[in-house]
Amino acid sequence: MLIEADHSELLDAIDAGLDEIVIEGTVVNPRLHLAVHEIVANQVWSGDPAETWTTAKRLMSIGFDRHEVLHMLGSAVVEEIWQAQHEGNPYDHDRFVAALDALPEAWQASQSTPSTHRSHRRRPRNPHRPPPRH
Repeated sequence: MLIEADHSELLDAIDAGLDEIVIEGTVVNPRLHLAVHEIVANQVWSGDPAETWTTAKRLMSIGFDRHEVLHMLGSAVVEEIWQAQHEGNPYDHDRFVAALDALPEAWQASQSTPSTHRSHRRRPRNPHRPPPRH
Protein backbone atom coordinates (compact mmCIF):
# COMPACT_ATOMS: atom_id res chain seq x y z
CA MET A 1 0.00 0.00 0.00
CA LEU A 2 2.84 2.42 0.78
CA ILE A 3 4.47 1.69 -2.56
CA GLU A 4 1.18 2.26 -4.36
CA ALA A 5 0.75 5.60 -2.55
CA ASP A 6 3.84 6.90 -4.36
CA HIS A 7 2.29 6.02 -7.71
CA SER A 8 -1.39 6.85 -7.83
CA GLU A 9 -1.10 7.33 -11.60
CA LEU A 10 -0.08 3.68 -11.93
CA LEU A 11 -3.05 2.52 -9.88
CA ASP A 12 -5.35 4.61 -12.06
CA ALA A 13 -3.84 2.97 -15.16
CA ILE A 14 -4.29 -0.50 -13.68
CA ASP A 15 -7.89 0.29 -12.76
CA ALA A 16 -8.44 1.46 -16.35
CA GLY A 17 -7.03 -1.83 -17.67
CA LEU A 18 -3.98 -0.22 -19.30
CA ASP A 19 -0.83 -2.27 -19.85
CA GLU A 20 1.32 0.76 -20.64
CA ILE A 21 1.34 4.44 -19.78
CA VAL A 22 3.79 7.23 -20.52
CA ILE A 23 5.42 8.98 -17.57
CA GLU A 24 7.77 11.85 -18.40
CA GLY A 25 8.32 10.47 -21.90
CA THR A 26 8.95 6.89 -20.77
CA VAL A 27 6.65 3.96 -21.52
CA VAL A 28 5.90 2.17 -18.24
CA ASN A 29 4.07 -1.07 -17.52
CA PRO A 30 2.25 -0.09 -14.30
CA ARG A 31 2.09 -3.64 -12.87
CA LEU A 32 5.75 -4.32 -13.57
CA HIS A 33 6.79 -0.96 -12.14
CA LEU A 34 4.96 -1.63 -8.87
CA ALA A 35 6.32 -5.20 -8.78
CA VAL A 36 9.91 -3.93 -9.06
CA HIS A 37 9.25 -1.51 -6.19
CA GLU A 38 7.94 -4.44 -4.15
CA ILE A 39 10.98 -6.61 -4.96
CA VAL A 40 13.34 -3.84 -3.83
CA ALA A 41 11.32 -3.20 -0.66
CA ASN A 42 11.44 -6.92 0.14
CA GLN A 43 15.20 -7.02 -0.42
CA VAL A 44 15.72 -4.06 1.91
CA TRP A 45 13.32 -5.43 4.53
CA SER A 46 14.77 -8.94 4.54
CA GLY A 47 18.39 -7.82 4.19
CA ASP A 48 18.83 -10.25 1.31
CA PRO A 49 21.01 -9.46 -0.45
CA ALA A 50 22.64 -7.27 2.19
CA GLU A 51 24.21 -5.08 -0.49
CA THR A 52 20.80 -3.67 -1.41
CA TRP A 53 20.39 -2.00 2.00
CA THR A 54 24.05 -0.89 2.04
CA THR A 55 23.58 0.73 -1.35
CA ALA A 56 20.30 2.37 -0.29
CA LYS A 57 22.00 3.97 2.72
CA ARG A 58 24.93 5.14 0.55
CA LEU A 59 22.63 6.75 -2.02
CA MET A 60 20.51 8.47 0.60
CA SER A 61 23.64 9.78 2.35
CA ILE A 62 24.68 11.59 -0.84
CA GLY A 63 21.32 13.30 -1.15
CA PHE A 64 18.93 11.16 -3.16
CA ASP A 65 15.38 10.87 -1.83
CA ARG A 66 13.83 7.55 -0.79
CA HIS A 67 11.75 7.12 -3.92
CA GLU A 68 14.60 7.88 -6.27
CA VAL A 69 16.76 5.38 -4.39
CA LEU A 70 14.05 2.74 -4.90
CA HIS A 71 14.16 3.46 -8.63
CA MET A 72 17.95 3.19 -8.72
CA LEU A 73 17.92 -0.09 -6.82
CA GLY A 74 15.11 -1.23 -9.10
CA SER A 75 17.30 -0.60 -12.14
CA ALA A 76 19.70 -3.28 -10.88
CA VAL A 77 16.77 -5.67 -10.28
CA VAL A 78 15.38 -5.01 -13.75
CA GLU A 79 18.77 -5.76 -15.28
CA GLU A 80 18.76 -9.18 -13.60
CA ILE A 81 15.21 -9.82 -14.81
CA TRP A 82 16.25 -8.75 -18.31
CA GLN A 83 19.26 -11.09 -18.22
CA ALA A 84 17.02 -14.00 -17.22
CA GLN A 85 14.13 -13.32 -19.60
CA HIS A 86 15.92 -12.08 -22.70
CA GLU A 87 19.43 -13.47 -22.46
CA GLY A 88 18.67 -16.76 -20.69
CA ASN A 89 21.23 -16.03 -17.99
CA PRO A 90 20.53 -17.13 -14.40
CA TYR A 91 20.71 -14.69 -11.49
CA ASP A 92 24.31 -13.68 -10.87
CA HIS A 93 24.99 -12.22 -7.43
CA ASP A 94 28.32 -10.69 -8.51
CA ARG A 95 26.70 -9.02 -11.54
CA PHE A 96 23.89 -7.70 -9.32
CA VAL A 97 26.35 -6.30 -6.74
CA ALA A 98 28.40 -4.71 -9.54
CA ALA A 99 25.21 -3.01 -10.79
CA LEU A 100 24.52 -1.70 -7.27
CA ASP A 101 28.12 -0.48 -6.96
CA ALA A 102 27.74 1.42 -10.25
CA LEU A 103 24.92 3.55 -8.76
CA PRO A 104 24.13 6.42 -9.03
CA GLU A 105 26.25 7.06 -12.13
CA ALA A 106 24.91 4.13 -14.17
CA TRP A 107 21.32 5.07 -13.36
CA GLN A 108 21.87 8.72 -14.19
CA ALA A 109 23.45 7.76 -17.52
CA SER A 110 20.46 5.54 -18.31
CA GLN A 111 18.13 8.49 -17.72
CA SER A 112 19.63 10.29 -20.71
CA THR A 113 19.37 7.20 -22.94
CA PRO A 114 15.96 6.02 -24.18
CA SER A 115 15.09 2.57 -22.83
CA THR A 116 12.04 0.38 -22.58
CA HIS A 117 12.87 -0.83 -19.06
CA ARG A 118 13.83 2.12 -16.89
CA SER A 119 12.15 4.14 -14.19
CA HIS A 120 11.16 7.78 -14.46
CA ARG A 121 13.48 10.42 -13.08
CA ARG A 122 13.18 12.42 -9.88
CA ARG A 123 15.37 15.23 -8.61
CA PRO A 124 17.80 14.60 -5.76
CA ARG A 125 16.85 15.93 -2.33
CA ASN A 126 20.15 17.81 -1.92
CA PRO A 127 20.04 21.07 -3.91
CA HIS A 128 23.79 21.60 -3.39
CA ARG A 129 24.76 18.43 -5.22
CA PRO A 130 26.04 19.15 -8.73
CA PRO A 131 23.84 17.98 -11.61
CA PRO A 132 24.87 14.82 -13.46
CA ARG A 133 27.17 15.20 -16.44
CA HIS A 134 25.82 13.87 -19.74
